[in-house]
Amino acid sequence: MCRVKKSEPWRCTCGKKAEGLTCPEGTYESCGWSCKKNCRNKGDGSCTKKNGTKGTLCHECVCLGTECVRTAPSNLEAVSLSAEQAQITWTPGTGATSQNLFLDESAAAVEGLCNDGCRLIVQNMEPTVSSYITEPVLEPGKTYYYKIMSLEIYEDNLRECSPRSASASFEHWPLLDRPWWQAAAGNIHAEGTVSNHLPAASYLIASDLWGTGGMVSYGGALDLGAGRISENGLNWRANTSYRGLKTGYGYFRRILQDDPEGIGVWNGEKPEESGIYQGANLGQTSGADWKVAAGEKIVILHEGDLVINQNIEVDRGGFLAIIVSGDITIADGVTEVQGVYVADGKLFTCHSLSCGDSGGLGVENYQLKAEGIFTAWEGVELRRDFNSADNNLHPAELFVYRPDLVVNAHKYLLRPYIDWQEVAP
Repeated sequence: MCRVKKSEPWRCTCGKKAEGLTCPEGTYESCGWSCKKNCRNKGDGSCTKKNGTKGTLCHECVCLGTECVRTAPSNLEAVSLSAEQAQITWTPGTGATSQNLFLDESAAAVEGLCNDGCRLIVQNMEPTVSSYITEPVLEPGKTYYYKIMSLEIYEDNLRECSPRSASASFEHWPLLDRPWWQAAAGNIHAEGTVSNHLPAASYLIASDLWGTGGMVSYGGALDLGAGRISENGLNWRANTSYRGLKTGYGYFRRILQDDPEGIGVWNGEKPEESGIYQGANLGQTSGADWKVAAGEKIVILHEGDLVINQNIEVDRGGFLAIIVSGDITIADGVTEVQGVYVADGKLFTCHSLSCGDSGGLGVENYQLKAEGIFTAWEGVELRRDFNSADNNLHPAELFVYRPDLVVNAHKYLLRPYIDWQEVAP
């Protein structure tokens, strides 16, 4: 006699003793008839002879249905599309009847199939779907874990196939379509528009260790992308134009002539001694990387355009000013310049028209860190680009204000302060 357990309709026992049949996944145990010459009468089944047949039909457990054939997805990849969305792609497994997607910051939640909720749950996708663009639920800078699951479901409810799945993770940093720049603890002014394609949660003016920020002023408009003005939250800004004295090459050349020690001739290399030097049409700096030590005070006047070919370091207590009548261009391979730089023309942050980081140098070996005071009377052209996800985290150009350079400036560069008072005779 074949008995079926109500709680497990896919299992049965034959006779008084279960046969212990193990069926392949996707099939199920059931009672069936088998034509045999003789039935075994040891509790494994009961025999009945069917009239009109030469053999004997015996009850026994058999495996019915079709085995599970679904396979796991593969080749999981995720690409950040924007600050809040990403696209997930994969190769679907075979034999599935549907697919599910689970995504969250918690790997444990995803592995637990999001029973307590997840950032994203997508169920009953078609078995051939191989791509999904998330809803705008992501946050830049976070790591997300996700699982794609292949399911095989039978309509008879007698069979079940355990899911086959694949998991992966990705850091959500949407690749910006252009780089950005930043100042640190200093002021910014442009006669025209200040434009900076800042990523989310970033600032035009970062604070120093003491929380000091700065102010941005502009004669045109202010466009900061998805970022904000200042890290300290004060967000000082002024829509105004500069109406002061143009302190360019001609101005400084006149006042530096008052130095009784005179003006030396500059050959393009770092001068060995403190003093004021004049060069003309040299085109570029030369020699090894420059280092201005504490106590050294050097002022270089150059007539014409000038390319900075060396990294230039100015120690605390030292001073360097380079003042030109044309443009100042920083060579592509230069990553650090320090000092005071004044150009009657423009300031270019690299020599090439497009000097993107095509060699994968990264932030440390490609970002331009400019410390000091930078003035270009005809504007600044910011040309550096990481050409990678580094654009999401780091400015391609970082300008850091150095107040010590004002304190240590050559005395003839400072405007005299005259206090006129009427006094009794």
